[in-house]
Amino acid sequence: MLIPKDSQIAKLTRDELASLLAGYARYAPEDMLPDSQTWGHSAAIELLNKVDKLPLAAEVPGIVDEMLRSSDEKRVWLGTTLAVAGTVGLDALERARDQAPKLKDLPAECLRRLHHTWASAVEIGRIPWEEAMRDLLPEPWATPLLGAALVCDHPYTMGQLPRLLGSDLGEAKGRFASAVSGQLRLEEVQSLVRELHAKKADWGEAWTNQLVAGVQWSIDHDSLAAGLIRWEHSPASPSEPHA
Repeated sequence: MLIPKDSQIAKLTRDELASLLAGYARYAPEDMLPDSQTWGHSAAIELLNKVDKLPLAAEVPGIVDEMLRSSDEKRVWLGTTLAVAGTVGLDALERARDQAPKLKDLPAECLRRLHHTWASAVEIGRIPWEEAMRDLLPEPWATPLLGAALVCDHPYTMGQLPRLLGSDLGEAKGRFASAVSGQLRLEEVQSLVRELHAKKADWGEAWTNQLVAGVQWSIDHDSLAAGLIRWEHSPASPSEPHA
């Protein structure tokens, strides 16, 4: 299934567009398959970029919402891909997260992706941070949420890092580095490194050094934007001893 010509796209109905996207969903990324058989997401995004200039674009959020509520793993996969790209409304992202526990027939990785899509929307500010989200921060899928918490709920998050990241050095470093590089600015990261060094006595030198190393990678690879520090410099919550 190929992308229709522009003249054909201009005549598409809502049902025809939904059918095309459902067809692209059959070509999800899979191990051991050649690129020619895993191109569905790129085709869908290219098609929707063309549709964006047409009145039909108003139907796209509803179609993606239906994908997110589907019991078909591949349609859910494409729905989350398109949701991250910003083609769906916030209400659909909230429903996607809320419905994940109900879709027990879907693979665990697919459910994780639903949650991760919602967390990514919080990270980029499409969904506002709320204190109620604190309880979700230790979840494996919540790395984007951790990035948002470092900015929007900084004293609490820094005070709870050992509990949120766990004792495994490699996992803690990877999650923290990913949260930082996806969300923080250069000045914020530099401030964060100073905070981490000040916590070594409380958290243990080896564990804290792993976090510093993960953050330093982002600085060394110039993957951060310049800008003022966004969090308040108020006293952090009491840190928990690191087990």
